[in-house]
Amino acid sequence: ELPIDLRGRTDTSIMRDLLAHIKIEITPEAAEKFRSEYLALLPVTLPKGHARVLPGMQAGLDAIAAHPDLHQALLTGNLREGARLKLGHVGIWSYFEFGAFADDSSDRNKLGPFALARAKEKLGIDYFERRPKLIDAVTVEDAKRVARRLLDPSKLFFAVVGDPVGLKPDATVDPAE
Repeated sequence: ELPIDLRGRTDTSIMRDLLAHIKIEITPEAAEKFRSEYLALLPVTLPKGHARVLPGMQAGLDAIAAHPDLHQALLTGNLREGARLKLGHVGIWSYFEFGAFADDSSDRNKLGPFALARAKEKLGIDYFERRPKLIDAVTVEDAKRVARRLLDPSKLFFAVVGDPVGLKPDATVDPAE
């Protein structure tokens, strides 16, 4: 068991806490040495793991990539180079045009503004004004067509939290609808 919790953390915050745990002063030099050693080990350790693209993800990424008005970005707690190595290992790094990474902030909650700034830079300042019209152009029939192609109803599972009014525990959905 590790001495610190890694879940939901950025690489930079994990690095800071690991260095503190082993009583190494957190200096720019120590941080860079840790970072470079970590990134050097990733290509060695990734093939030994079980990383994979989950079912349906490749088709979803392909469908979005095929649409010229849609753009895929990545917001992750990984260092940018770590994300490139990990997603490149499973063949999906090239789908992401821009993003926000642990290099930008050690606080995951502060990554959004970095992603937004890069989106505006990449897509143009008016993208966020055009976006609602692009979304509105998608019809219910478009959504149903994509759902029929990508989703297997026998493998869907829904969890409902709370006390939903009118929902029956044995409700079923007709995939043709």
